[in-house]
This record gives sequence, C-alpha cells and structure tokens, in this order.
Amino acid sequence: LYKRSAAILGYDLSFWTSICQNNELKDKPMTNIRTGTKHIRSATPRDMLIAVAENVIKPEFGNNIFAVDALNSIRQHMLNNIGGNIFVMPDCGFDYEADVIKGAFPNAKVVVVQIEREGHTFDNDSRDWVPCDHILYNRGLEALKKDVISLVSNLLIDLNVQTMAVK
Repeated sequence: LYKRSAAILGYDLSFWTSICQNNELKDKPMTNIRTGTKHIRSATPRDMLIAVAENVIKPEFGNNIFAVDALNSIRQHMLNNIGGNIFVMPDCGFDYEADVIKGAFPNAKVVVVQIEREGHTFDNDSRDWVPCDHILYNRGLEALKKDVISLVSNLLIDLNVQTMAVK
C-alpha cells in the first residue's frame, strides 16, 4: 500500500513510508493532499492510505490486490531461494486477504497471528481483526521479536513431530 499510494500521491517512497509508520505523524493532518485531480485537505496519512486503498486501488485492481502483491513477493523470494520456506506477512486486515494466501499454498501450514497492543485499535481504520490461530501481545519490539521467534519455533517443532508421526 505504501508503494502504490506513494506513486499515486507523487511522494518519494521512503518519505511516505516514514510518515505513515511514525506514530506521532500518521494521525496528524497534512495539508494540500491530492489524489489525481481530487484535493483532500487536512487529511492524515492514515486517512490517505485508506482513501487511496478503498477509493482508487481496490476499485481498479480488486479487493485482493494487496494479498496478490504479497503473494507475488513470497513467490519471488521462493524463486530466488531467499528466506527458505517460512514467510511472515506483517499486515493483514481483511479475512479475504488471508484466504488468498491460504488458497495459494493449500499444502502448507499457513498460520494467522493477531498482534495486539494496549491502547491501539482499528477505530480510525478500514481494517479489522482477521480470524486467527494465535494471539501475541506487543509489549515492545524486542519482546515481540522473541514471542514471534518462540511461536515459529513451536510451530516448526509441531510440524516436525507430525511429519515424523506420519512416517
């Protein structure tokens, strides 16, 4: 979404990504924002991401476009043998997006993990919680990294045990 919206809005990708990922800036209004010929004044970066996704990109390319982009990225990494066969998709806000990934890999173990953080909701967002297999609590980046590694390790152990039991 950052890449596509930056191109549509005429922003440098690194500039736009840094604003959208900055907790202090992403909900602060920016002035004189424009999508094509339409001017939206005092829109926040979050508002712009939602507007571009819902009013420009999805109507043009379909609701699954971001899942398809992620899927293409995963397939490219697999082709280039980058990252082995474990992929973490850090954002999925619609159940149909998760379904695209699961459908593309019917023989793979696809796990949806919900990450919750105190004081953060989808109140100002177009996304919502997706049905998930596991919930992790974001208690800070380092703790979250450890929790993700632990979860992936446990999943790999479970898969290994199941594979050995089948043999």
